[in-house]
Amino acid sequence: MTLLKRLRLGLSLSLAMLLSPVFAQESNPKSIADNWIMVAKDGQQEKFEAAFVEHLKFRKKHGDPRQWHVYTPTVGDDLNHYVVRSCCMSWGDFDDYSKWGTKNKIGEHFRKNVGKYVASYKHHLVKLDFENSHWPENTPPHKYYGVVTYSPRMGHAKDIQDGIKTIGKEAKAMKWDRLWMWGWRVGGEGALSLVFPFENFDAMKPPKVSFMENFAKQYGGEEKASAFFKKWGKSFKTTDYTIYRHRPELSMSE
Repeated sequence: MTLLKRLRLGLSLSLAMLLSPVFAQESNPKSIADNWIMVAKDGQQEKFEAAFVEHLKFRKKHGDPRQWHVYTPTVGDDLNHYVVRSCCMSWGDFDDYSKWGTKNKIGEHFRKNVGKYVASYKHHLVKLDFENSHWPENTPPHKYYGVVTYSPRMGHAKDIQDGIKTIGKEAKAMKWDRLWMWGWRVGGEGALSLVFPFENFDAMKPPKVSFMENFAKQYGGEEKASAFFKKWGKSFKTTDYTIYRHRPELSMSE
């Protein structure tokens, strides 16, 4: 990472912590996910994947303390990227990990062996909201993940977070049987994500009684629930939905 990118990331982190209420309290100190988005050069996907697998062997040989999981989109508007993700860390863990990487020349090995097949990178951290989510510890990997990405309007962070708390509270009260995770992106353009895991496509079919119907019953009626989501929706410029497939053959776990 260049010095300019490091400065931009540091500035983004500082601004996010100052402006966003999600950083006000740390109910779970190990709640940061590290996400790299990589786009392979045209026609180089197979070489990228082969080199990436060899790089993971190098990391494992040198005692990488993290697990890394890779996901590729199967449904959505942007299908040519890889998401390389590790979770979950505290802020201080990044200092220790950086020291480990420097000591073992991890970045040098990646650039020499994998980087030549990569057209572009994006690097985000994601602050996970465990308090308002339902994602039990040690949840095993699923085959698919539906990811809703919300693009917030400036100045609406508190309204958004209040809405997340309400949705989480009511979903838990109705004992909604889905798993879900909220997360705030740190770095680059700010975004809110909502993730649902699925074992297969059949598991994605809508339930007989929709979430909105259950929410309305729990929240005080259809009119009140509709008004809540209409107001909450005004806090966002756009939304996007992508289905990702977990790639265990490209991942590194215990």
